[in-house]
Amino acid sequence: MNKICLFLLLFGSQILAQTPGERAFERTTKTLTGANLGIAKAAFTSNKPGLPKPKANPKNIEIVENIAKDGLEKAIYHFGVTGKQPLYEVILEFSDETLRQEISEKMFGPPNNPAHPNRWILGVQGRVVSIGWSDGKKFAFAANLPGTALATSDLFKIPANFEMHKNLPPVSEWPAIEVTRFFDELQLQINAGATGFASVKGGPIDHYFECLEPLSTASLSAIMVNPDKTLFINNEMTSDMSLENATKWKDELTKILAPH
Repeated sequence: MNKICLFLLLFGSQILAQTPGERAFERTTKTLTGANLGIAKAAFTSNKPGLPKPKANPKNIEIVENIAKDGLEKAIYHFGVTGKQPLYEVILEFSDETLRQEISEKMFGPPNNPAHPNRWILGVQGRVVSIGWSDGKKFAFAANLPGTALATSDLFKIPANFEMHKNLPPVSEWPAIEVTRFFDELQLQINAGATGFASVKGGPIDHYFECLEPLSTASLSAIMVNPDKTLFINNEMTSDMSLENATKWKDELTKILAPH
């Protein structure tokens, strides 16, 4: 048997060995690459060329990506209509409810909102809350970004008995898409630092400023003021992160990114 035939045989066997859930998860993560909540529409369309023309209405700008492969039927993206027109909501539609449940829980774990059995609280950064919810074959995740249609929605109210350090996953359990988002936002923060953080600095809150670009859906960021009046960004993980275990966190992240 020549090398080409052997490669095709092994490659074909690998495809056949994948379960429907594994193929759907792979398709979903590929689809969501470059679709981080908060990304400007211009950057999004640059990352994903060839998408249908956006449809605009007074509430949002909608782009529908028809996929119909590996159990993922379509992805619907909603952007704000003002400013940089940020992506604030993504709706994924799967071929059936069982597959939707498998993929949503593989991405974000089981629902963790104690007040709603089919909702997730994915992270909190200042007044911006990231959530997820399911409805039959559909799974959506969104953030109440200022100026968007969901900015004042009751969906983003956090129950009084929700404990972030217990309900949000540690970095070692982040899905790959969150690790990618983390480093994309980290680079954005580094770039912003060259201009005194003008592009990401929000309103003043006590002794610091709100940071408009959190590192991930499981992090908090604030622009702090040094004694010499210079500014710096302080990033604090809302789960399993403190000054004492920062070294452990870095080690965990290194293990995630290390080649297998």
